[in-house]
Amino acid sequence: MKIVLLINTMGRGGAEMQVRDVALRLARRQHEVSVISLLPFEEFEEELRAGGVRTATLGMSKGKASGRALYGLVRLLRRIRADVVHAHMYSAIIAARLARMVMGMTRPFRMAVPALIGTSHATFEVSSLRYAAYRATDRFGDLWTCVSREGLEHHVEKGAVSRDRALVVPNGIDIEAFEADDALRHRVRAQFRLDDASFVWLSVGSFRDEAKDYGNLLRAFQRVCRTSSKARLLIAGEGILLDDKKLLARELGVAENVDFLGLRRDVDALMHAADAFVLASAWEAMPVVLLEAAASGLPAVTTDVGQTRDIVNDDTGIVVPPRDDAALAEAMSRLMGLDARCRRELGNAARNHVGRDFSLDRIVDVWEQQYERLAGRGTRQVA
Repeated sequence: MKIVLLINTMGRGGAEMQVRDVALRLARRQHEVSVISLLPFEEFEEELRAGGVRTATLGMSKGKASGRALYGLVRLLRRIRADVVHAHMYSAIIAARLARMVMGMTRPFRMAVPALIGTSHATFEVSSLRYAAYRATDRFGDLWTCVSREGLEHHVEKGAVSRDRALVVPNGIDIEAFEADDALRHRVRAQFRLDDASFVWLSVGSFRDEAKDYGNLLRAFQRVCRTSSKARLLIAGEGILLDDKKLLARELGVAENVDFLGLRRDVDALMHAADAFVLASAWEAMPVVLLEAAASGLPAVTTDVGQTRDIVNDDTGIVVPPRDDAALAEAMSRLMGLDARCRRELGNAARNHVGRDFSLDRIVDVWEQQYERLAGRGTRQVA
């Protein structure tokens, strides 16, 4: 089957990494896979090509619509002759729908067009115009999916999508990529001068907006440090709010115990070095990084947003309300108070849980079934 995965950009965000993983797994299953990015590739292009996935970019600039780019997308889809286009994230979904409309209007004959799936990785949209755009172009899509139930229900309530053509498909994780490695753990901890007595918390996510609520995390960590001098916090991520959070750490008096690591391409290694994972988000859909932490065998403390409760439960960690630094701090301290054996049991349960319910192969099975169902409808024509 010829499959095109279309996405806004290929950086190191959770949605982009999910597209990379799904594309590579589909290629291993002998599908002809192409990944097209609206913006120039930032990451993963060489890795995708090495895995047998074709890549292309429309060369768009962020925040700027382009008729030329739309025409370029139509030409690419014609050349590839895809059976299915699977668009990820709002801008790519709208672009794919418009391209499908243009392909269906081609004269002097109507051109057969691929089946079209749109997947949202967000719980809500940033403006009312996006819901209107979804409504206006809904008839040009065959299926709309979201990685979280909360996100699907919200979009249905807004009238942006049709419930009878909407589905929840969570993110998946390749747990084999996160096997325990004691030598790597000791090496990374040595790099950060972390002794065996240090309890290392890891948090990973962007500083581009307040979604990860690092202010909440830092205030909770200040409370933790009052009773534990050996607590350390590693935070990996970059964005326009990074300097503000560094300043907040200094104001709270915890800067000596917090390492802001910036953008990292070795998150798996950081997972090995950590003792536990913490996610303090104010909002989420289906955080891939929480799946990665579980696959790494880390117990976790997370806020109750999006699908986090499906990943972390009483057997694998602790879930607390969002925007409550006291509750977050209490949960972190409680987990730190467990002995190593109990934390190891939580981590093993987490790994088993995501391996069973969120394995990448299981999620790719779902996508293959949808691709075959939609492509099997025969030649599609869109007026």
